Amino acid sequence: MVVRASLLALVLSASAARADDWQACHAGDQDACLAGSRAAQAAGDDALLLKFIRKGCDLGNVISCSDLGMSYLVGLGQAADPDRAIPLLRDGCDKGYGRACGNLGWAYYTGTGLDRDPAQAARHYRLGCDGGSGPACRNLGLMYQAGDGVPQDGARATRLFDRACDLGVDSLC
Repeated sequence: MVVRASLLALVLSASAARADDWQACHAGDQDACLAGSRAAQAAGDDALLLKFIRKGCDLGNVISCSDLGMSYLVGLGQAADPDRAIPLLRDGCDKGYGRACGNLGWAYYTGTGLDRDPAQAARHYRLGCDGGSGPACRNLGLMYQAGDGVPQDGARATRLFDRACDLGVDSLC
């Protein structure tokens, strides 16, 4: 019974925190928009996640806009819309946000919303990795490991995998 009450208190506490984040986000607090979007994502609430990232993007937050771009690209909680996604990801990458560059690299690599272009994928994965995106480092490492769009280079792949690990991609540690 104590465990059930503790879980209920945790759920109610998380819901109250998201409500507080939404009020602050709606009032123009970009940090609250980010906090709310992360909490909604952790809770698996795509509708609330989209609400937070749309508002954050409306406020000009590059992270929120990039997250919105990726949600349009993959159709998270809405129909996929690459025409809306790609400009948001390009803008985030142009502003130095590594995750946006990495996601743009993924779009080039998979041909999602863009023509498949491994050279452009590698370029954007490099920008993403340099900008602190662990998944971008991992993906670029995989390209070097396989010689896919770049010269095969096992040593370079290993260095990129180590960097990805340092940036939190636990599966490579």
